Amino acid sequence: MKKSGFTLIELMVVIVILGVLSMVGITAFTSSQVRSRDAKRKADLANFQKSLEFYYNDYNSFPLGNADGQITCESDGTVCNWGDIFQDENDTIYMIKLPKESNAARRYFYVSDGTEYRVYALLENPEDADIPDSGSYADTDCGIAAGDQECNYGIASVKTTP
Repeated sequence: MKKSGFTLIELMVVIVILGVLSMVGITAFTSSQVRSRDAKRKADLANFQKSLEFYYNDYNSFPLGNADGQITCESDGTVCNWGDIFQDENDTIYMIKLPKESNAARRYFYVSDGTEYRVYALLENPEDADIPDSGSYADTDCGIAAGDQECNYGIASVKTTP
């Protein structure tokens, strides 16, 4: 009588093939998640850029930035934190919610003297085409802890480079 079934070698080959395929799938999925989060950061900064232009139309200057990379949104020095509403002392709302990461990492940094502004972010994908050749912007802090990591993506007001 001949017994039918799979040999141990055949089963091991199938398991190895399934393992390789699942690793390829997981890697592709993780990579697409990183690109998706970076695309959201870029879109958030583009929306923030529009709100800054609306602010400029009302005050003929941009909101000042403080040393911690936050926006001073009221003339008395009140700071609008990342993730909070962006409004002035007249309760004019420029943005319902400033960009903020869902985790504890700070990934945005704002610099302005009132005549121009620069906004920086930390993208996760080091191969992103929008990251400058130098790789980061000096004197910016987009890391989890203070001084932890320089930002690697930036936008700026007209006639200004990040």
